[in-house]
Amino acid sequence: MNARQFLLLAVVLLLGSGCSISREWKAANQQPTHPRDITGAWIGTWQNSNNSHHDQLKAVITRVSETEYQARFKAWWLGIFSGTFKATLNGTWEGDEFVFAGSEKIMGWQFDQQGRVSATNFVSEYSSSDYRGTFTLKRPTPKEN
Repeated sequence: MNARQFLLLAVVLLLGSGCSISREWKAANQQPTHPRDITGAWIGTWQNSNNSHHDQLKAVITRVSETEYQARFKAWWLGIFSGTFKATLNGTWEGDEFVFAGSEKIMGWQFDQQGRVSATNFVSEYSSSDYRGTFTLKRPTPKEN
């Protein structure tokens, strides 16, 4: 992806992102968390491994079934641009961790993701034709609300 395509993607995501995920995230952050429960608010970073791009990442996870969760992410670029996207996390519980994999089409690009989520930690690797990297999230503290 060249700089022009990256800028276009950032502008489209900026225009397409609203305040709804911010309100949803704040509301989810007010809910108590329980062991073996990955639903709710998450905060952390994304980091590409094939270039130096990285920034803040927030997520709200909701349960669809015992083997499926919906994650709604809000990612920042350059500390000022942000955009939202959804991902379905399909997987199984292995002890206190939900091990998942999934594929989503985002803005015409196929993104694959696989990872592990516990009640306190979310780590996944993602890849597409242009990007590879890691999402690293944790439960937010009260000051991160």
